[in-house]
Amino acid sequence: MPGRLTLAVYTKGDTVFVPTVGRTDLGLPIETEKLVECALSVEELAAAIKGARAEGNPAIPHPSPSELARPTALQKKLGKPSSRKMARMGMMLSVLGWDDDAIRIAFTSDDADDVLAVDYGHELTLPLDTSDEELARQVIQEVLRR
Repeated sequence: MPGRLTLAVYTKGDTVFVPTVGRTDLGLPIETEKLVECALSVEELAAAIKGARAEGNPAIPHPSPSELARPTALQKKLGKPSSRKMARMGMMLSVLGWDDDAIRIAFTSDDADDVLAVDYGHELTLPLDTSDEELARQVIQEVLRR
């Protein structure tokens, strides 16, 4: 879901993690070391989304293969599990993407064995003027559905 802005929202139980997503000179989105943690509530998630939107996708140098293999800030916080183990832990990823015509939200597939297995074929499409609170509600609604 490359676009003008990409955000990642990870949820596990009642906790939400929103890493800052940088963009390399090749356009690849990469999670940076900055990580916001909040409760699974509309107010707190909307504030985290607002903060991440304000920060945007900072330009970062394209990482070397060894740098790509390093654990992310979220993996470090959780004890360095792989993305497959994160799925087994009950974690879900929501990818929010702003394009020229809409905001799109895609989620980890229901039956995924890897938290990074996002189902873009069933993404939600919302108007560009959708509030951060409504984006938070959509993410929470999907979390609670599972």
